[in-house]
Parts: sequence; C-alpha cells; structure tokens
Amino acid sequence: MTASVQQSWDRIQAWLREKAPRSAARVMPPADPAEIGYTERMFGRELPEELRSLWLCVDGTGEDTELIPPFYRLLSVQEARTEWASEPWFGDQDCCRADGTHRSAAGERILGFCRALFPIGRDYGGDYLVVDQREGAMRGCVARFHHDDGVRPPDWGGVGAMLAYIAEVLKSPPCRMDGADLRPAETENGVFGWLGSEDD
Repeated sequence: MTASVQQSWDRIQAWLREKAPRSAARVMPPADPAEIGYTERMFGRELPEELRSLWLCVDGTGEDTELIPPFYRLLSVQEARTEWASEPWFGDQDCCRADGTHRSAAGERILGFCRALFPIGRDYGGDYLVVDQREGAMRGCVARFHHDDGVRPPDWGGVGAMLAYIAEVLKSPPCRMDGADLRPAETENGVFGWLGSEDD
C-alpha cells in the first residue's frame, strides 16, 4: 500500500523536528487553497492532486532547506507560479504547439522548457524540479529540468512517490542518486541538505 501525501509529510516533518530542528522551524504553514486555485488557472491545466495535497501540508521549505534530493528546496505556491511565469511564454518550439497541445509525451526528453512543466523545486543554480503535465502514461511524474540541457528522465512517478521515498531515506539512509550515496545533514548554521561522502 502506498503511503498518502499526508502520511509521508508527517514522517518527514517528525524527522526534521528531531534531527534538524532549525530546518523544521523554517518550514512554512499550509498554503491557502485560493492560492492553489489561482495558480491552476494561471497554469491553464489542473495540477496533480498529490501536489495540491502537499501544498495543503506545507507551502515551501525555505531557502536553506534542500529537502528534496539531491539538492532542491520545495517552492511555495507563489514561488512556483512566479518561476513558471518567468519562462518563455511560447515554450519549447519542438514540443509546444500554439493550441496548447504538445508534440512530446510526459516523461520524454526535451531540450527546452515546455509550458506543461510546472516547477515545484529549485536548486542553488536556478534549475528546477518539475511536475510534468504533458499528456501520456507518465503524466504527473517528477523530473529535473536544467536550463542548459532540458528535462531529464523522471526521478519519480509522482509527488506521492517522491515524498514516500524521502520519508524512507531520511529514516534509513543513504539516498542513492546519480551514482552517489547521499545522507541527510543539518550544518551548524542550520542549513539542511544531502551530503555525499566527499562532503564529510
């Protein structure tokens, strides 16, 4: 049985409170449902129910809490909307058609920013973790988008799977990503992230 978004978030928050209290204190309260609704209208398509559920648990994790491995902080609803709106309105010309449909399906590799990609996380270099809302069997998957080489293959099938994974590897590290073993850590300055063995 797959854990619900609420169950996974409760596990993550409990771990933060015990192991990374300064980071836990920076976690934002739940988002306003009206903000989520406004964001969906601006985006022009429904967001995944799991993403709406996550934002109803927490409206972002703050600048110094890179909760999502390997190095992403969870954006607030407003931040996500702002990041999406900052990208070119015409989208990736090899994918995005003028009528709002797409030449590629969810989970497929593209080099530009498709307008059906919605940022939910951001790294220190300005690249995104996105929910992919293109049509197809992988709709709702979570992938990394880099401005220099586009969207990568999905890391998770959806927001719920991502949260369940984070909850599990916080409890039982390491997190294995990109060929490296990463462990959760909060620095003396209260910065939370995932550290490899070379960072110890």
